[in-house]
Amino acid sequence: MASIIYQEFIKEGVDELLGLEKEQKQARIRDRVRFIRLLKEGTARTQQQAGALVGLKLRQSQLLWKQYRSQGLSSLLENHYKGSWAKLDSNQQARLLQRLDQDDVTTQKQLIQWLEQEMGIHYSQSGLRCCSPASRSSSKRAAR
Repeated sequence: MASIIYQEFIKEGVDELLGLEKEQKQARIRDRVRFIRLLKEGTARTQQQAGALVGLKLRQSQLLWKQYRSQGLSSLLENHYKGSWAKLDSNQQARLLQRLDQDDVTTQKQLIQWLEQEMGIHYSQSGLRCCSPASRSSSKRAAR
Protein backbone atom coordinates (compact mmCIF):
# COMPACT_ATOMS: atom_id res chain seq x y z
CA MET A 1 0.00 0.00 0.00
CA ALA A 2 1.45 3.36 -1.02
CA SER A 3 1.83 5.84 1.79
CA ILE A 4 0.11 9.20 1.50
CA ILE A 5 2.20 12.34 1.63
CA TYR A 6 -0.14 14.35 3.83
CA GLN A 7 1.90 17.55 3.59
CA GLU A 8 0.95 17.77 -0.10
CA PHE A 9 -2.75 17.04 0.39
CA ILE A 10 -3.35 19.36 3.35
CA LYS A 11 -3.75 22.89 2.00
CA GLU A 12 -3.60 24.77 5.31
CA GLY A 13 -0.29 25.60 6.92
CA VAL A 14 0.84 24.26 10.29
CA ASP A 15 0.64 27.73 11.89
CA GLU A 16 -2.89 28.26 10.58
CA LEU A 17 -3.98 24.86 11.91
CA LEU A 18 -2.34 25.51 15.27
CA GLY A 19 -4.13 28.86 15.52
CA LEU A 20 -7.47 27.27 14.67
CA GLU A 21 -6.82 24.51 17.17
CA LYS A 22 -6.19 27.01 19.97
CA GLU A 23 -9.35 28.97 19.10
CA GLN A 24 -11.65 25.99 19.53
CA LYS A 25 -13.72 25.86 22.68
CA GLN A 26 -15.18 22.43 21.96
CA ALA A 27 -12.80 19.51 22.46
CA ARG A 28 -14.31 17.46 19.63
CA ILE A 29 -13.62 20.17 17.05
CA ARG A 30 -10.20 20.97 18.53
CA ASP A 31 -9.21 17.30 18.20
CA ARG A 32 -10.32 17.20 14.57
CA VAL A 33 -8.08 20.17 13.75
CA ARG A 34 -5.23 18.65 15.79
CA PHE A 35 -5.61 15.40 13.82
CA ILE A 36 -5.06 17.29 10.53
CA ARG A 37 -2.21 19.34 12.01
CA LEU A 38 -0.37 16.23 13.23
CA LEU A 39 -0.52 14.79 9.73
CA LYS A 40 0.55 18.08 8.12
CA GLU A 41 3.59 18.63 10.34
CA GLY A 42 4.66 14.98 10.11
CA THR A 43 4.36 14.23 13.83
CA ALA A 44 2.08 11.40 12.76
CA ARG A 45 2.87 9.50 9.58
CA THR A 46 -0.43 7.64 9.34
CA GLN A 47 -4.08 8.32 10.06
CA GLN A 48 -3.95 5.66 12.75
CA GLN A 49 -1.04 7.39 14.52
CA ALA A 50 -2.68 10.82 14.34
CA GLY A 51 -5.95 9.36 15.58
CA ALA A 52 -4.28 7.60 18.48
CA LEU A 53 -2.68 10.89 19.55
CA VAL A 54 -6.10 12.56 19.80
CA GLY A 55 -7.99 9.53 21.14
CA LEU A 56 -9.61 8.19 17.96
CA LYS A 57 -9.83 4.62 16.73
CA LEU A 58 -8.62 3.72 13.23
CA ARG A 59 -12.07 3.79 11.62
CA GLN A 60 -12.87 7.20 13.13
CA SER A 61 -9.55 8.49 11.82
CA GLN A 62 -10.26 7.16 8.34
CA LEU A 63 -13.69 8.79 8.28
CA LEU A 64 -12.25 12.08 9.52
CA TRP A 65 -9.61 12.06 6.76
CA LYS A 66 -12.27 11.18 4.17
CA GLN A 67 -14.41 14.09 5.35
CA TYR A 68 -11.44 16.47 5.18
CA ARG A 69 -10.55 15.31 1.65
CA SER A 70 -14.09 15.59 0.30
CA GLN A 71 -15.43 18.64 2.16
CA GLY A 72 -12.42 20.53 3.45
CA LEU A 73 -11.41 21.87 6.83
CA SER A 74 -14.56 23.99 7.22
CA SER A 75 -16.65 20.81 7.48
CA LEU A 76 -14.53 19.65 10.42
CA LEU A 77 -15.20 22.92 12.24
CA GLU A 78 -18.97 22.29 12.31
CA ASN A 79 -20.54 20.67 15.33
CA HIS A 80 -23.62 18.65 14.46
CA TYR A 81 -24.14 17.27 17.97
CA LYS A 82 -27.71 17.52 19.24
CA GLY A 83 -28.55 16.63 22.81
CA SER A 84 -31.26 14.17 23.66
CA TRP A 85 -34.89 15.12 24.20
CA ALA A 86 -36.24 15.44 27.72
CA LYS A 87 -38.68 12.78 28.86
CA LEU A 88 -40.98 15.38 30.42
CA ASP A 89 -42.72 18.10 28.45
CA SER A 90 -43.10 21.59 29.95
CA ASN A 91 -46.49 20.81 31.56
CA GLN A 92 -45.12 17.66 33.17
CA GLN A 93 -42.07 19.57 34.40
CA ALA A 94 -44.37 22.16 36.01
CA ARG A 95 -46.36 19.37 37.74
CA LEU A 96 -43.12 17.84 38.96
CA LEU A 97 -41.94 21.14 40.43
CA GLN A 98 -45.31 21.65 42.16
CA ARG A 99 -45.05 18.17 43.63
CA LEU A 100 -41.54 18.83 44.90
CA ASP A 101 -42.72 22.09 46.52
CA GLN A 102 -45.21 20.12 48.65
CA ASP A 103 -42.29 18.67 50.68
CA ASP A 104 -43.92 15.23 51.03
CA VAL A 105 -41.56 13.56 48.55
CA THR A 106 -38.30 13.13 50.44
CA THR A 107 -36.35 10.53 48.46
CA GLN A 108 -35.51 9.89 44.83
CA LYS A 109 -37.16 6.49 45.13
CA GLN A 110 -40.48 8.13 46.09
CA LEU A 111 -40.11 10.57 43.20
CA ILE A 112 -39.44 7.74 40.74
CA GLN A 113 -42.56 5.92 41.95
CA TRP A 114 -44.67 9.08 41.64
CA LEU A 115 -43.44 9.73 38.09
CA GLU A 116 -44.28 6.16 37.07
CA GLN A 117 -47.74 6.21 38.70
CA GLU A 118 -48.81 9.72 37.69
CA MET A 119 -47.14 10.14 34.31
CA GLY A 120 -46.17 6.65 33.21
CA ILE A 121 -42.54 7.72 32.80
CA HIS A 122 -39.62 5.71 34.13
CA TYR A 123 -36.50 7.41 35.40
CA SER A 124 -33.45 5.84 36.99
CA GLN A 125 -31.97 7.42 40.11
CA SER A 126 -29.04 8.80 38.12
CA GLY A 127 -31.51 10.31 35.66
CA LEU A 128 -33.07 12.32 38.48
CA ARG A 129 -29.92 13.68 40.07
CA CYS A 130 -30.90 17.20 38.96
CA CYS A 131 -34.23 17.10 40.83
CA SER A 132 -33.34 15.34 44.03
CA PRO A 133 -35.98 16.11 46.69
CA ALA A 134 -33.25 16.48 49.33
CA SER A 135 -31.24 19.01 47.34
CA ARG A 136 -34.42 20.92 46.46
CA SER A 137 -35.52 21.24 50.10
CA SER A 138 -32.04 22.33 51.20
CA SER A 139 -32.03 25.05 48.54
CA LYS A 140 -35.48 26.17 49.75
CA ARG A 141 -34.14 26.42 53.32
CA ALA A 142 -31.23 28.52 52.11
CA ALA A 143 -33.63 30.89 50.33
CA ARG A 144 -35.74 31.47 53.49
